[in-house]
Amino acid sequence: MSFTAFAVAVASMMTEMLLLLLLLLVVVVVVVVVVVVVVVVMVEMVVMVVVEEEVMVVMVVVTVAVEVVPVGGVYLLTITLEG
Repeated sequence: MSFTAFAVAVASMMTEMLLLLLLLLVVVVVVVVVVVVVVVVMVEMVVMVVVEEEVMVVMVVVTVAVEVVPVGGVYLLTITLEG
């Protein structure tokens, strides 16, 4: 086997390896981007749910505060949960 043929074989192998590495890099980047997008969407959904729950709690507190009625010095507390 001559040196030229050996050099060509090594160069083609290195080219294949570089192409495989490039393909692997592209796949890894795509997977990372997809994972980041999914995590961001899930976090936004959780934040929205938490904010909605906090708003509901605030509304319930306001309702309770409105419905604490003093009757002859005795405070009546009525709690109604309207859905």
